Amino acid sequence: MTSFIGVMQRMEMPVASATEPSIVAGALAARVREGVEVCLSAIGVDAVGNAMRAICFARLYLEVPNLALC
Repeated sequence: MTSFIGVMQRMEMPVASATEPSIVAGALAARVREGVEVCLSAIGVDAVGNAMRAICFARLYLEVPNLALC
């Protein structure tokens, strides 16, 4: 039997040009608090901009409990 202790869960989160960055940031921060590895995927200038804003907001959300977003 194989042991999977210490294996981190992974999740992909799509971001679109119409996506609200603050909502993605809240979901991203929640997954980081749960110990889930998150990958944001975005195609296009506006979507990438929203993903970057979401990462910035999530970093602010995680400053309070002293968690880091790498």
